Amino acid sequence: MFMRIKPTLKSLIPWREPEDSVKELKPWVRVAVTVYVLTLVPLLLFFLGMTLINLPRILATAYDSFVLTLHKLEHAGGVSIAVDAFQLIVLVLVPLGLALMFVQIGRKAGKGVWTVTEGRPVARAGAVALAGAAAAFAAYTWFPSSVYRPIQPGERGTIVGAVNQFEAVPTGRPALTKQRQQQLGGAPLKSKQSSGTQQPVQQQPTQTTTTNGGYASTTTTTPTTPTATTSTESTTTTSASTTASTSTTDTTSTASTVDTTTTTTTP
Repeated sequence: MFMRIKPTLKSLIPWREPEDSVKELKPWVRVAVTVYVLTLVPLLLFFLGMTLINLPRILATAYDSFVLTLHKLEHAGGVSIAVDAFQLIVLVLVPLGLALMFVQIGRKAGKGVWTVTEGRPVARAGAVALAGAAAAFAAYTWFPSSVYRPIQPGERGTIVGAVNQFEAVPTGRPALTKQRQQQLGGAPLKSKQSSGTQQPVQQQPTQTTTTNGGYASTTTTTPTTPTATTSTESTTTTSASTTASTSTTDTTSTASTVDTTTTTTTP
């Protein structure tokens, strides 16, 4: 099917004689192939333009996912290591595949245009100007650093959104306009958010039981984070031989950990 695209397109020119590969087709087959070609080529050009426009965001998404997976790999174990390593390889293939695609398109298009315009300086100059315009368009849409934001989970990538991106080309940042960036909350990098957030360390209370002179003493200590606060040490001692109860409260200002100790003595 793809081999018949070029001869089918040539056969649409009124003054050109169709090639044998087109003549051998039945009339209804030729019509079907023509409709297929006229549908496929615009779609390919449309998707190529969308890729050019959204390349900064595609690269930013691959980078963000790569960093997140790398952080997961540091704490992974067993099968998770192999899965995360495979994901890293796939994420690296995304920019490499795009770069290879553009190189191949440029090489084949340039070679074909250079061959067709052989001995035709005006046509060759026009082709060079067209290539320069394409490069300028790519630089125009890739230059703003503000568009290098990852694709957010809420973005659906609809046809309407694609049309809006083409309409936003004059703004210089069709991939992510200022209004769209505000709607997405700035489209932040998830990797920077996860690396900048640290969970507080929870310290568990400790309990110690000692025996002294037939009496059992249990001490519970609850540490907290260092802070400049007031520590309160309450000691309550109950003796089986006496009915006297002593409660002592000492308040001391300190900049170290807060220890709350409760001691109960029983015979």
